[in-house]
Amino acid sequence: VHAQGGGPTRSADEATARDAPFTFPVESSAVRGQWAPVFNLPNVAIHSSVLPDGHVLMWGRRDRPEQGLDVHECTPFRWNPASGEVSDTPQPQLANGTTVNLFCSGHDFLPDGRLLVAGGHLADSDGVNQAALYDWAANSWTPAAPMNRGRWYPSATTLPDGGVLVLAGSYKEGETIVHNTLPQVWNNGTWAPIAEFPGTGTGGTNGMLELYPRMHVADDGRVFMSGPLARTYLLDTSNGGQWTEVARRAAGERDYCPAVMYDTGKVIYIGGGGGNGGFSIEAGFVFG
Repeated sequence: VHAQGGGPTRSADEATARDAPFTFPVESSAVRGQWAPVFNLPNVAIHSSVLPDGHVLMWGRRDRPEQGLDVHECTPFRWNPASGEVSDTPQPQLANGTTVNLFCSGHDFLPDGRLLVAGGHLADSDGVNQAALYDWAANSWTPAAPMNRGRWYPSATTLPDGGVLVLAGSYKEGETIVHNTLPQVWNNGTWAPIAEFPGTGTGGTNGMLELYPRMHVADDGRVFMSGPLARTYLLDTSNGGQWTEVARRAAGERDYCPAVMYDTGKVIYIGGGGGNGGFSIEAGFVFG
């Protein structure tokens, strides 16, 4: 980004950008806030959730750097923003009592403030088939019922009725990576399967269901999938589920990027890799 005609513009040439720097006014920290000093944490906070009491629950891939990349345990910790204090939670466990690694899981909150964490890490692309519940008030983890198959990089989305939609993620059959195309809804302690994604695995006509799909609850209660696929969809989770194709994003397939519902029925999809190359910002509408 560089200055041109009194304002910023973009260029693919780094030398051009360096030769024409631009300036911009910085508002008072009292208006826009400010960054605090850097501080240490006991682990890389890959997963983070703000708890109802204002603490932040975090965990990483492994507890110690000398461990391997496929350990089957983790020690989540709570950070208190007011005091800076950090305290460990108990290690989450599977229903059989063995520890579980919640790296590469998906998570969202239940109406009562508990955090539902679906899936986790056995090895790269090979996900755990169980969910865990974190009770922030009791500082405790409880294993939940198993899902249909493993989920590594799934998305979890809280629905208007308090249920949680869990979608996508991968697992392995032998050395073959399989993408889990069956959505499931968690409600009152049980999993209910709903309509499978219209594409079927890696050979589906509508494209493979990618990891961590970007899901947003629309104002009519349906769930909008804005990416990473070029095709976008609405999923009605009621009555067994129904998928409806909405439109294609102009920049094509885009992964490793944020997508945010910034207003009622409006989603912004920013950047990402893949697709037709280059950087893009797309603003779209969720159709009711």
